[in-house]
Amino acid sequence: MTRHDDVVRVLMDPVFSRAWLFRPDVPRYSDGPIGLPDSLLNLDPPDHTRLRRAVSRAFVPRRVESMRAGVQKVAEGLLDRMEAGGGPADLVEAFCSPLPISVICQLFGVPERDWPALRGWTDTALSLTARSTHEVTQALTSLHDYFVKLVADKRAAPSDDLLSTLITDRQDELSDAEMVSVAGTILAAGFETTVNQLAISAYVLVRNRELYTGLHKDPARVPAAVEELLRMTPTNHGTARIATEDVEIGGMLIPAGSMVLAWTAAANRDEDAFPEPARMDLDRAKNDHLTFGRGAHFCLGAGIARVELQAGLQALLRRFPDLQLAADPSELSWRSGMVAFGPHELPVTW
Repeated sequence: MTRHDDVVRVLMDPVFSRAWLFRPDVPRYSDGPIGLPDSLLNLDPPDHTRLRRAVSRAFVPRRVESMRAGVQKVAEGLLDRMEAGGGPADLVEAFCSPLPISVICQLFGVPERDWPALRGWTDTALSLTARSTHEVTQALTSLHDYFVKLVADKRAAPSDDLLSTLITDRQDELSDAEMVSVAGTILAAGFETTVNQLAISAYVLVRNRELYTGLHKDPARVPAAVEELLRMTPTNHGTARIATEDVEIGGMLIPAGSMVLAWTAAANRDEDAFPEPARMDLDRAKNDHLTFGRGAHFCLGAGIARVELQAGLQALLRRFPDLQLAADPSELSWRSGMVAFGPHELPVTW
Protein backbone atom coordinates (compact mmCIF):
# COMPACT_ATOMS: atom_id res chain seq x y z
CA MET A 1 0.00 0.00 0.00
CA THR A 2 1.46 3.36 -1.05
CA ARG A 3 -1.40 5.88 -0.86
CA HIS A 4 -1.80 7.85 2.34
CA ASP A 5 -5.40 6.82 3.04
CA ASP A 6 -4.72 3.15 2.28
CA VAL A 7 -1.63 3.06 4.52
CA VAL A 8 -3.60 4.67 7.36
CA ARG A 9 -6.29 2.04 6.87
CA VAL A 10 -3.75 -0.79 7.20
CA LEU A 11 -2.17 0.77 10.29
CA MET A 12 -5.52 1.45 11.97
CA ASP A 13 -7.68 -1.55 11.08
CA PRO A 14 -7.33 -4.47 13.55
CA VAL A 15 -7.93 -6.92 10.71
CA PHE A 16 -4.25 -6.34 9.85
CA SER A 17 -2.11 -8.12 12.45
CA ARG A 18 1.48 -7.81 13.62
CA ALA A 19 1.33 -10.96 15.73
CA TRP A 20 0.42 -13.05 12.67
CA LEU A 21 3.85 -12.28 11.18
CA PHE A 22 5.16 -15.05 13.43
CA ARG A 23 2.78 -17.74 12.19
CA PRO A 24 4.54 -20.52 10.24
CA ASP A 25 2.13 -20.40 7.30
CA VAL A 26 2.41 -16.73 6.23
CA PRO A 27 4.70 -14.96 3.72
CA ARG A 28 8.00 -13.63 5.05
CA TYR A 29 10.34 -10.86 3.93
CA SER A 30 13.42 -12.33 5.62
CA ASP A 31 14.84 -15.83 6.09
CA GLY A 32 16.00 -14.95 9.59
CA PRO A 33 14.23 -13.87 12.78
CA ILE A 34 12.06 -10.75 12.47
CA GLY A 35 12.20 -9.73 16.09
CA LEU A 36 10.64 -11.34 19.14
CA PRO A 37 6.96 -12.39 19.16
CA ASP A 38 6.40 -11.03 22.68
CA SER A 39 7.83 -7.62 21.79
CA LEU A 40 5.59 -4.59 22.18
CA LEU A 41 6.12 -4.04 18.44
CA ASN A 42 4.70 -7.45 17.55
CA LEU A 43 1.70 -7.91 19.80
CA ASP A 44 -1.95 -7.36 18.93
CA PRO A 45 -4.69 -6.18 21.30
CA PRO A 46 -5.60 -6.99 23.99
CA ASP A 47 -2.04 -7.94 25.07
CA HIS A 48 -0.57 -4.95 23.25
CA THR A 49 -3.16 -2.59 24.75
CA ARG A 50 -2.42 -3.75 28.30
CA LEU A 51 1.36 -3.48 27.99
CA ARG A 52 1.28 -0.15 26.20
CA ARG A 53 -1.10 1.35 28.73
CA ALA A 54 1.17 0.22 31.56
CA VAL A 55 4.24 2.01 30.17
CA SER A 56 2.79 4.93 28.20
CA ARG A 57 2.31 7.03 31.32
CA ALA A 58 6.10 7.27 31.52
CA PHE A 59 6.13 9.01 28.11
CA VAL A 60 3.58 11.77 28.67
CA PRO A 61 4.47 15.05 26.88
CA ARG A 62 5.33 16.91 30.09
CA ARG A 63 7.88 14.29 31.14
CA VAL A 64 9.37 14.10 27.66
CA GLU A 65 9.69 17.90 27.41
CA SER A 66 11.48 17.96 30.77
CA MET A 67 14.28 16.01 29.07
CA ARG A 68 15.08 18.78 26.59
CA ALA A 69 17.65 20.62 28.72
CA GLY A 70 19.50 17.36 29.37
CA VAL A 71 19.51 16.46 25.68
CA GLN A 72 20.86 19.91 24.83
CA LYS A 73 23.65 19.49 27.40
CA VAL A 74 24.67 16.11 25.94
CA ALA A 75 24.59 17.55 22.40
CA GLU A 76 26.77 20.53 23.36
CA GLY A 77 29.28 18.26 25.10
CA LEU A 78 29.62 16.02 22.05
CA LEU A 79 30.10 19.01 19.76
CA ASP A 80 32.69 20.43 22.15
CA ARG A 81 34.73 17.26 21.77
CA MET A 82 34.25 17.18 18.01
CA GLU A 83 35.41 20.77 17.65
CA ALA A 84 38.38 20.21 19.95
CA GLY A 85 39.47 17.25 17.83
CA GLY A 86 39.55 19.39 14.70
CA GLY A 87 38.18 18.64 11.28
CA PRO A 88 37.45 16.72 9.27
CA ALA A 89 35.36 14.57 11.60
CA ASP A 90 32.85 11.78 11.13
CA LEU A 91 29.57 13.34 12.23
CA VAL A 92 27.91 9.93 12.64
CA GLU A 93 30.58 8.65 15.01
CA ALA A 94 31.13 11.93 16.84
CA PHE A 95 27.56 13.16 17.19
CA CYS A 96 24.63 11.40 15.48
CA SER A 97 25.31 8.03 17.09
CA PRO A 98 26.33 8.93 20.67
CA LEU A 99 23.58 11.53 21.22
CA PRO A 100 20.51 9.21 21.08
CA ILE A 101 22.42 6.35 22.69
CA SER A 102 23.51 8.55 25.61
CA VAL A 103 20.00 9.92 26.10
CA ILE A 104 18.08 6.64 26.01
CA CYS A 105 20.65 4.67 28.00
CA GLN A 106 20.81 7.31 30.72
CA LEU A 107 17.01 7.42 30.78
CA PHE A 108 16.90 3.66 31.40
CA GLY A 109 19.86 3.58 33.75
CA VAL A 110 22.09 1.50 31.49
CA PRO A 111 25.75 1.65 32.64
CA GLU A 112 27.95 3.52 30.16
CA ARG A 113 30.32 0.56 29.90
CA ASP A 114 27.51 -1.44 28.26
CA TRP A 115 26.55 1.10 25.58
CA PRO A 116 28.92 -0.17 22.84
CA ALA A 117 27.74 -3.77 23.26
CA LEU A 118 24.08 -2.71 23.11
CA ARG A 119 24.72 -0.72 19.94
CA GLY A 120 26.40 -3.69 18.30
CA TRP A 121 23.68 -6.17 19.24
CA THR A 122 20.92 -3.81 18.17
CA ASP A 123 22.57 -3.04 14.85
CA THR A 124 22.71 -6.76 14.08
CA ALA A 125 19.26 -7.60 15.46
CA LEU A 126 17.59 -5.00 13.22
CA SER A 127 19.07 -6.54 10.07
CA LEU A 128 16.68 -7.74 7.38
CA THR A 129 19.16 -9.18 4.90
CA ALA A 130 22.50 -7.58 5.83
CA ARG A 131 23.45 -10.21 8.44
CA SER A 132 23.15 -13.99 8.58
CA THR A 133 20.33 -15.76 10.38
CA HIS A 134 22.84 -17.05 12.93
CA GLU A 135 24.15 -13.55 13.65
CA VAL A 136 20.67 -12.08 14.07
CA THR A 137 19.60 -14.92 16.37
CA GLN A 138 22.71 -14.49 18.51
CA ALA A 139 22.15 -10.74 18.76
CA LEU A 140 18.50 -11.17 19.79
CA THR A 141 19.55 -13.70 22.42
CA SER A 142 22.26 -11.38 23.76
CA LEU A 143 19.82 -8.47 24.00
CA HIS A 144 17.26 -10.63 25.79
CA ASP A 145 19.80 -12.00 28.26
CA TYR A 146 21.16 -8.52 28.94
CA PHE A 147 17.76 -7.08 29.78
CA VAL A 148 16.85 -10.09 31.96
CA LYS A 149 19.88 -9.24 34.10
CA LEU A 150 19.26 -5.47 33.98
CA VAL A 151 15.64 -5.85 35.12
CA ALA A 152 16.73 -8.17 37.93
CA ASP A 153 19.40 -5.69 39.02
CA LYS A 154 16.93 -2.78 39.00
CA ARG A 155 14.38 -4.78 40.96
CA ALA A 156 17.00 -5.66 43.58
CA ALA A 157 18.43 -2.14 43.80
CA PRO A 158 16.19 0.52 42.19
CA SER A 159 17.77 3.83 41.24
CA ASP A 160 16.61 7.14 39.78
CA ASP A 161 15.88 6.02 36.21
CA LEU A 162 12.88 5.18 34.08
CA LEU A 163 13.33 1.41 34.17
CA SER A 164 13.49 1.40 37.98
CA THR A 165 10.34 3.55 38.05
CA LEU A 166 8.49 1.20 35.71
CA ILE A 167 9.51 -1.84 37.75
CA THR A 168 8.50 -0.21 41.03
CA ASP A 169 5.25 1.40 39.86
CA ARG A 170 4.04 -1.38 37.53
CA GLN A 171 5.07 -4.49 39.46
CA ASP A 172 1.42 -5.58 39.74
CA GLU A 173 0.74 -4.95 36.02
CA LEU A 174 3.78 -6.39 34.25
CA SER A 175 5.61 -9.66 34.76
CA ASP A 176 9.40 -9.74 34.68
CA ALA A 177 9.28 -11.27 31.19
CA GLU A 178 7.01 -8.46 29.98
CA MET A 179 9.25 -5.85 31.60
CA VAL A 180 12.25 -7.34 29.80
CA SER A 181 10.37 -7.22 26.50
CA VAL A 182 9.19 -3.63 26.98
CA ALA A 183 12.60 -2.34 28.11
CA GLY A 184 14.47 -4.04 25.29
CA THR A 185 12.03 -2.90 22.62
CA ILE A 186 11.93 0.75 23.69
CA LEU A 187 15.67 1.08 24.21
CA ALA A 188 16.90 -0.81 21.16
CA ALA A 189 14.33 0.56 18.70
CA GLY A 190 14.54 4.00 20.26
CA PHE A 191 18.16 4.79 19.63
CA GLU A 192 18.78 2.91 16.39
CA THR A 193 16.13 4.78 14.43
CA THR A 194 17.01 8.16 15.92
CA VAL A 195 20.72 7.71 15.18
CA ASN A 196 19.97 7.22 11.51
CA GLN A 197 17.26 9.89 11.28
CA LEU A 198 19.61 12.47 12.79
CA ALA A 199 22.37 11.47 10.37
CA ILE A 200 20.08 11.63 7.31
CA SER A 201 18.70 15.00 8.41
CA ALA A 202 22.18 16.44 8.87
CA TYR A 203 23.23 15.07 5.48
CA VAL A 204 20.27 16.68 3.69
CA LEU A 205 20.79 20.06 5.34
CA VAL A 206 24.57 20.11 4.80
CA ARG A 207 24.04 19.35 1.10
CA ASN A 208 21.50 22.18 0.79
CA ARG A 209 23.34 25.29 1.91
CA GLU A 210 20.30 27.57 1.59
CA LEU A 211 18.26 25.35 3.91
CA TYR A 212 21.12 25.02 6.41
CA THR A 213 21.81 28.76 6.50
CA GLY A 214 18.13 29.60 6.83
CA LEU A 215 17.74 27.37 9.90
CA HIS A 216 20.97 28.70 11.40
CA LYS A 217 19.60 32.24 11.18
CA ASP A 218 16.17 31.26 12.54
CA PRO A 219 16.43 28.21 14.84
CA ALA A 220 12.77 28.57 15.81
CA ARG A 221 11.99 26.96 12.44
CA VAL A 222 13.76 23.73 13.42
CA PRO A 223 10.72 21.86 14.87
CA ALA A 224 8.76 22.28 11.63
CA ALA A 225 11.90 21.41 9.65
CA VAL A 226 12.28 18.18 11.63
CA GLU A 227 8.76 17.15 10.66
CA GLU A 228 9.46 17.82 6.98
CA LEU A 229 12.71 15.85 7.15
CA LEU A 230 10.82 13.00 8.80
CA ARG A 231 8.30 13.15 5.96
CA MET A 232 10.70 13.32 3.03
CA THR A 233 13.76 11.41 4.24
CA PRO A 234 12.60 8.85 6.84
CA THR A 235 15.03 6.27 8.15
CA ASN A 236 12.34 3.59 8.06
CA HIS A 237 10.28 3.12 4.90
CA GLY A 238 7.41 0.89 5.91
CA THR A 239 5.97 -1.83 8.09
CA ALA A 240 4.37 -5.20 7.51
CA ARG A 241 1.03 -6.67 8.57
CA ILE A 242 -0.84 -9.91 7.83
CA ALA A 243 -4.50 -9.79 6.79
CA THR A 244 -6.42 -12.03 9.19
CA GLU A 245 -9.46 -12.20 6.92
CA ASP A 246 -10.44 -11.28 3.37
CA VAL A 247 -10.54 -7.49 3.09
CA GLU A 248 -10.97 -4.99 0.25
CA ILE A 249 -8.90 -1.82 -0.12
CA GLY A 250 -9.07 0.47 -3.12
CA GLY A 251 -11.20 -1.98 -5.03
CA MET A 252 -8.67 -4.80 -4.56
CA LEU A 253 -9.42 -7.96 -2.61
CA ILE A 254 -6.67 -8.94 -0.19
CA PRO A 255 -7.03 -12.61 0.77
CA ALA A 256 -6.68 -13.70 4.37
CA GLY A 257 -3.10 -14.69 5.18
CA SER A 258 -1.56 -12.19 2.74
CA MET A 259 1.31 -9.97 3.82
CA VAL A 260 0.55 -6.27 3.36
CA LEU A 261 3.37 -3.74 3.32
CA ALA A 262 2.22 -0.35 4.56
CA TRP A 263 4.79 1.78 2.69
CA THR A 264 4.82 4.91 4.83
CA ALA A 265 7.64 6.54 2.87
CA ALA A 266 5.49 6.52 -0.27
CA ALA A 267 2.39 7.65 1.63
CA ASN A 268 4.42 10.61 2.88
CA ARG A 269 4.64 11.81 -0.73
CA ASP A 270 1.02 11.31 -1.72
CA GLU A 271 -0.18 14.40 -3.61
CA ASP A 272 -3.67 13.91 -2.17
CA ALA A 273 -2.30 14.40 1.35
CA PHE A 274 0.54 16.90 0.78
CA PRO A 275 0.54 19.89 -1.59
CA GLU A 276 3.65 19.74 -3.79
CA PRO A 277 4.80 16.55 -2.06
CA ALA A 278 8.16 16.38 -3.88
CA ARG A 279 9.17 19.85 -2.63
CA MET A 280 10.98 20.07 0.70
CA ASP A 281 9.15 22.82 2.56
CA LEU A 282 10.74 23.29 5.98
CA ASP A 283 7.86 25.56 6.98
CA ARG A 284 5.09 23.15 5.91
CA ALA A 285 2.13 24.03 8.12
CA LYS A 286 0.10 20.81 7.92
CA ASN A 287 2.36 17.80 7.97
CA ASP A 288 0.39 14.62 8.53
CA HIS A 289 3.32 12.30 7.82
CA LEU A 290 3.26 8.65 8.83
CA THR A 291 6.91 8.14 9.75
CA PHE A 292 6.02 7.39 13.38
CA GLY A 293 3.11 5.20 12.28
CA ARG A 294 -0.52 5.57 13.23
CA GLY A 295 -3.00 3.82 15.50
CA ALA A 296 -2.22 1.31 18.23
CA HIS A 297 1.42 0.92 17.18
CA PHE A 298 2.19 4.63 16.87
CA CYS A 299 5.81 5.01 18.02
CA LEU A 300 5.85 5.17 21.82
CA GLY A 301 9.13 7.09 21.74
CA ALA A 302 8.07 9.64 19.10
CA GLY A 303 8.15 12.48 21.63
CA ILE A 304 11.67 11.62 22.77
CA ALA A 305 12.85 11.27 19.17
CA ARG A 306 11.45 14.70 18.32
CA VAL A 307 13.22 16.30 21.29
CA GLU A 308 16.51 14.64 20.31
CA LEU A 309 16.22 15.64 16.65
CA GLN A 310 15.21 19.22 17.44
CA ALA A 311 17.80 19.80 20.16
CA GLY A 312 20.52 17.98 18.21
CA LEU A 313 20.02 19.95 14.99
CA GLN A 314 19.69 23.27 16.84
CA ALA A 315 22.99 22.64 18.62
CA LEU A 316 24.71 21.64 15.37
CA LEU A 317 23.40 24.67 13.47
CA ARG A 318 24.35 27.04 16.25
CA ARG A 319 27.87 25.70 16.74
CA PHE A 320 28.86 25.15 13.10
CA PRO A 321 27.23 27.71 10.75
CA ASP A 322 29.67 26.74 7.97
CA LEU A 323 29.47 22.96 8.28
CA GLN A 324 30.02 21.14 5.00
CA LEU A 325 30.72 17.67 3.66
CA ALA A 326 34.37 16.69 3.55
CA ALA A 327 33.80 14.00 0.91
CA ASP A 328 32.04 13.66 -2.39
CA PRO A 329 28.48 12.38 -1.78
CA SER A 330 29.11 9.55 -4.25
CA GLU A 331 31.86 8.24 -1.96
CA LEU A 332 29.60 7.76 1.06
CA SER A 333 28.39 4.28 2.00
CA TRP A 334 24.84 3.67 3.18
CA ARG A 335 23.22 1.03 5.34
CA SER A 336 21.21 -1.44 3.29
CA GLY A 337 19.25 -4.56 4.20
CA MET A 338 18.44 -3.01 7.58
CA VAL A 339 15.28 -1.86 9.34
CA ALA A 340 16.79 1.63 9.66
CA PHE A 341 18.42 3.34 6.66
CA GLY A 342 21.21 5.89 6.97
CA PRO A 343 24.84 6.73 6.17
CA HIS A 344 27.61 4.63 7.70
CA GLU A 345 29.76 7.76 7.99
CA LEU A 346 29.41 11.47 7.32
CA PRO A 347 32.79 13.26 7.00
CA VAL A 348 32.38 16.99 7.69
CA THR A 349 34.53 20.03 8.09
CA TRP A 350 33.83 23.60 9.24
